[in-house]
Amino acid sequence: MKKADLSESLRKIGIKAGDRLLVHSSFKSLDYEGTPTEVCLCLMDAVTDDGLLMMVTHSYNFINRKGFGPYNKDVSPVQIGIIPETFRQMDGVLRSLHPTHSVAAWGKYAQEFIAGHEKFEAAGEGTPYYRFARAEGKILMIGCDLEACTMVHEAEWEAQVPYLDIHFDAEWGREALYYDDNGELIRIDYKNIPGCSHGFVNCQPGLTDAGCLNKISLNKETSYLADASCLLNYLVKRLREYPYVLLERERADCYQCMEAFKRRDIL
Repeated sequence: MKKADLSESLRKIGIKAGDRLLVHSSFKSLDYEGTPTEVCLCLMDAVTDDGLLMMVTHSYNFINRKGFGPYNKDVSPVQIGIIPETFRQMDGVLRSLHPTHSVAAWGKYAQEFIAGHEKFEAAGEGTPYYRFARAEGKILMIGCDLEACTMVHEAEWEAQVPYLDIHFDAEWGREALYYDDNGELIRIDYKNIPGCSHGFVNCQPGLTDAGCLNKISLNKETSYLADASCLLNYLVKRLREYPYVLLERERADCYQCMEAFKRRDIL
């Protein structure tokens, strides 16, 4: 795939100037002849600076995580892919101060969307995801499925599922350190932390049937485009009816899944 092909594909799936776009991505899936920087530029060109381009830039800088020091938005590397790692370093891109689950944004209202993220949990009211879902945003998953979609965690927060307080890695703890915009080192303790995402695909058929999620063709791997508000509303309703639908009972390698079902069985 070449740059012109990607730009044309984005146009064909309905990405246009002024759109608010949240992107999850697999660079390998694109079979792209260029660089991650060119992919980011294509996405920027598609929405223009009248729109908003946002990417997840999780760094997981927990105090107890070995080899990870305090979070610095300018240097802490992204742990979830080369495209967001490239994006967060580009001119004009702003990154939130959340020390474990940051996001980066570019375009109109970028500062407004990321402001104060560090003062809240990773998702929930007051976070970029909460704001994005209420701004007629679109979610593009390039070469990945719902398992990569952080907006599903927003639905867990808003539905107040009973396992929010179970950490996905108990050894990492809940505390984090980050440098604020004045260079001051801040310590923070988060009660709730996003967890397992392997079961998110359980809701893909329902979201498709509801018109919230569409399979698209961008590359050699399957990609998806979602309406953020529709996706969130559907999942919140579903989770209020079936709080454990996004977890997998038999997943022995998932601490959160095992602990959540153990708690449910006791209650």
